[in-house]
Amino acid sequence: ATRQRVLDAAKLLSYHPNATARSLVNRKTRTIGIFFWVIDSLVFVTNGYASGILQGVLTATTELDYNLMFFTRPRIGSKQAAFSAFQDGRADGLIIVAPPTNSDILKDLTDIGLCLSVIGAPADGLGIPSVDVDDYMGGKLAIEHLLSLGHRRIAHITGDADMSSVPSVSYTHLTLP
Repeated sequence: ATRQRVLDAAKLLSYHPNATARSLVNRKTRTIGIFFWVIDSLVFVTNGYASGILQGVLTATTELDYNLMFFTRPRIGSKQAAFSAFQDGRADGLIIVAPPTNSDILKDLTDIGLCLSVIGAPADGLGIPSVDVDDYMGGKLAIEHLLSLGHRRIAHITGDADMSSVPSVSYTHLTLP
């Protein structure tokens, strides 16, 4: 009877539970953070690479009834300030997109116990789930296609050597038909 009176009063007052208060009790925000390492936060929505990743992440978070939070400024200021933003409990986990290979950020974030996932870079040896395309095979398939069209002078323009998508071997060493 008491429960019903409380429920009736809540309905009468249009009461809705406070999600922030609930997250303090159960220690779950149902929010996943995402941070695009190399893409400026002012343009990642219009960047073709970033928008494709966002579409997939939004699809997955929606299906799992999670929210998505964008971390836009963690590289500004000290490492400790950046880690504070990642650790303050506003997200249950963090997706790092395209971290450079010359950075210890993944190891550092793992060492502080943050729940991580990586897109666009391998996380070998760190125990972090990661997803990436097979750039080497993609390059091989592109070259095979160009060769099948009769092209013989093929150039490869590379990018930032600190990104895992930049091959460390030349495609000229491939054995092609």
